[in-house]
Amino acid sequence: MMNLFCIPIISSWTLILIDTSSLHPSLALDAHDRPHISYQFSTESNDYLKYTWWDGSNWHTYTVDSGVGTGRYTSIVVDRNGYPFISYNSEMGPGTLKVAQWTGSSWIIRTADASPYTGWFTSIELDTSDYPRVAYHDYMNDNLKYARWNGTSWINETVDAPDWVGWYASLDIDDSNRPHISYHRYFYEVNGDLKKA
Repeated sequence: MMNLFCIPIISSWTLILIDTSSLHPSLALDAHDRPHISYQFSTESNDYLKYTWWDGSNWHTYTVDSGVGTGRYTSIVVDRNGYPFISYNSEMGPGTLKVAQWTGSSWIIRTADASPYTGWFTSIELDTSDYPRVAYHDYMNDNLKYARWNGTSWINETVDAPDWVGWYASLDIDDSNRPHISYHRYFYEVNGDLKKA
């Protein structure tokens, strides 16, 4: 007997203009399937990490952090309370990896890795305790790195480090809190390797 698969057909897309400038956007849905988006907003004089979410009727937009280059390579995840965590590169030049957390009343911004030229291509997820974990590229050393919050401090480790690894990292955490990371090893002008840690 032939197996038949039903493929839903999207008859039309709804397009919404949320902001007039954005780079490095990332989207997550909360328990009510409402979208939360992080992105970089740039002007000629400054850059901003911005966050917007849909409450079912309206969009609400906030500036989370600012500074030249701030907000690159954002990644967003939403906890069980519907509160966002955002990983991003903090500034142009040396740059660091930062994570912003909404507590329900204010933003807490922590430096997850203070190494220079790090926090590229971030990917954030939460473990079973709603603690953030981030996979990212260390541009200075061309490494794939991984950071996790243990409730009091950030713990960082290098996952892969031959050369030019960790580009476009994508992280997921399984039910046993084990990280799984897919990523790209970059080669100039030729296709790179797809790798999984």
